[in-house]
Amino acid sequence: MTPTQPCRLRVAIIDDSADVRTAIRNLLNAAPDMTCAGVYAGIVPALSGLINAPADLALVDLRMPEIDGSTGLPMLRSLFPDTQLLVLTMFQEDDDIFRALANGANGYLLKSDPPESLLAGIRDVVSGGAPMSPAIARRVVQTFQRPLQSPDNPVLTPRELAILTLLRAGRGYKGTAADLSISVDTVRSHIRSIYQKLRVHSLIEALAKTRP
Repeated sequence: MTPTQPCRLRVAIIDDSADVRTAIRNLLNAAPDMTCAGVYAGIVPALSGLINAPADLALVDLRMPEIDGSTGLPMLRSLFPDTQLLVLTMFQEDDDIFRALANGANGYLLKSDPPESLLAGIRDVVSGGAPMSPAIARRVVQTFQRPLQSPDNPVLTPRELAILTLLRAGRGYKGTAADLSISVDTVRSHIRSIYQKLRVHSLIEALAKTRP
């Protein structure tokens, strides 16, 4: 009688590069606790394919044709709430990072990371963690530590900075309020304070004036 084989983690790959899909699929299938559940060249085929081939986790690239990864994250989250979403990309600009995290990514890894880091990140996510490449984690920390000031502008508070960061990522007033566990009226109150400090009259001006 053979012992029961442990269930392997089912990992889907969403990336427009055939070479990347092949390399990651081979890496996953060689791991003792993982298997490739499917490969998709974009968000649209993934939305239909994952219905028939469920995955515990999906690796999502960001810059893809038709629908970019960040835009697709909420779609995937809505249709497959039990599937963890891990960004795997080559892009590490602040806007990419915060938009992806605000749109539902459970972690953010770079394609330049060693293969062992990708496997460790997958295991971390399904265990409840939120892995980030060291370079990404540093940028996140630096963004929240960076004083938004100039000779003419006073320093914004950490809460004001967090609100601007989420709004820059496209969360909107309601999404920002939900993420920070505050009311929409409180968000508006902070925005008024930001306008006064920065001497601006619109959110666009505030974001432009405090762009990292």
